[in-house]
Amino acid sequence: MTSFPTDFLWGAATASYQVEGAYQQDGKGLSIWDVYSHLPGTTYQGTNGDVAADQLEEDRALLKQTQIDFIGVNYYQSAFLAHNSMNGVGAATLNTTGEKGSQKESGIPGLFKRVINPEIEYTDWDWAIYPEGLYAGMKRIQARYGNIPIVITENGIGTKDPITAAGEILDYPRIEYLKQHILACQRAIADGMPLFGYFAWSYIDLLSWSNGYQKQYGFVYVDRERELERRKKQSYFWYQTVIRTNGAEL
Repeated sequence: MTSFPTDFLWGAATASYQVEGAYQQDGKGLSIWDVYSHLPGTTYQGTNGDVAADQLEEDRALLKQTQIDFIGVNYYQSAFLAHNSMNGVGAATLNTTGEKGSQKESGIPGLFKRVINPEIEYTDWDWAIYPEGLYAGMKRIQARYGNIPIVITENGIGTKDPITAAGEILDYPRIEYLKQHILACQRAIADGMPLFGYFAWSYIDLLSWSNGYQKQYGFVYVDRERELERRKKQSYFWYQTVIRTNGAEL
């Protein structure tokens, strides 16, 4: 397998509203997300980003600018479709319980419906874990736009991270998910795709529009019962090794 280029860019992504908090401080004024998340029925159990992870000054100091003129790819899952008859299924409520297999089929009658692929693994929220979809997406971009540089700007998984009695956060499913998708990136580079960077989602636990704060996404745990205390997860140290070895150790 081809190794990653020596100048390959590694990182972790996040989103301002979902982590910053302080929505009415320092004269910021309301954004569309501040307004939207306070409307009844728009988010999971009325959760919002008023506090979120309460981004700290030291968090902001870590942010750096990067190059432009590229295509950014956000990838989490693939959808598998089948024909949907005129009297077929319509819209369905998302699985927000974490009860695997509770997601119902949904689609547009007369066009398509989303179906389960029995050959692949799914999360407890019924998201398809399919690294091949990331590779295929990059392949399509290259076929359509030529050799324009590509960077993976978001790629990650939301889980209910287990915490041991000693306080360790052993988020092995996140490590395995990211590992398989990084291998897909490695394959893309070996096949000549101009991929120059990969940003995992997310650096820190944050607000989910459809699941609130009931599951986690980051390398850093935010303990909402202990004044937003930060704790490094197992994946934090794993990703440190990935970056230090430039992807040689996964």
